[in-house]
Amino acid sequence: MRYIAPFRLMFVLCLLCCFALHLATSAAIDHSLERHQQHLLLDCGNGFSMATSAREVRDLLDRKDNPLNAVKALGSDAMAAKVEKAKQRLHDAANLRLVELHAQPLPASSSTVAAPVVRTTWNGHTAVSPVRIGWLPSFVNDGLTATLQHIEDNWHDYQHGDTTVREAAKERMVNGVFGKLPGAMLLLVPAFSLLLKLFYVFKRRLYMEHLIVVLHSQAFLFLWLLLCTLLATLARWLEPHAHWTTYPLNWLDRILVLWAPVYLLLMQKRIYRQGWPMTLLKYWCIGWCWFWLLAFVLIGAAALGLAH
Repeated sequence: MRYIAPFRLMFVLCLLCCFALHLATSAAIDHSLERHQQHLLLDCGNGFSMATSAREVRDLLDRKDNPLNAVKALGSDAMAAKVEKAKQRLHDAANLRLVELHAQPLPASSSTVAAPVVRTTWNGHTAVSPVRIGWLPSFVNDGLTATLQHIEDNWHDYQHGDTTVREAAKERMVNGVFGKLPGAMLLLVPAFSLLLKLFYVFKRRLYMEHLIVVLHSQAFLFLWLLLCTLLATLARWLEPHAHWTTYPLNWLDRILVLWAPVYLLLMQKRIYRQGWPMTLLKYWCIGWCWFWLLAFVLIGAAALGLAH
């Protein structure tokens, strides 16, 4: 096909970019959780030496035991054995500090199970205050209240739930955010086109011409972000196996980062055919406005995603 419609090109690249970002984000979150678990399992209890009383020792042991109990709840026998070894190591370190403080040692079994958080409110969670904005219809206020309640429920599950509930809440929120991104990006197209129309009002170009410029610009940005995501994923995958690839991939990443602003500047200069001083001034002003417009749209998409 010699020609692809601008909207189709932009939309397909948007979906591919969001898909790649979703995979990369999920992998990064899992990697971060794995590193956090390893940190918990390798904790030797050095912090107990800073405790000045027996109560501080026991409180610190409880704070260290609770995350380990959550890790143990994953269900793997090998992980459960590692958790028990880590808890025994913490128990020994705590007892050593209690002996130094001339306090009574801990009992033989120090397995601490976190007490469930009981919240006797709506649906087991804290009920948010109803939204009441006078100039909005009642169904809009009800929708905003429900959205805030869903955000509160998801965040409470992620903060205070057991491992299964936390994983479900995390997956729900991440899927919700990335599910809203394509639609949010579509909202940017007419708004950005209007922005170009305002900055080039004396060029006597139709709004549709600015719209086509924005569609191609957005398509390029999605392609650029897709390549950056794939490159970052490739670098993270190759680093443990071929460390020598880190240096050239870092340079390639810097080139990719510079490619986007340079390309958009040259495109703006070529399409609107103004001098370099005016082009640079408008490029900076349009970029500043577009940044805040993008931030507003992304915050809205994130809020709706967290309420999924």
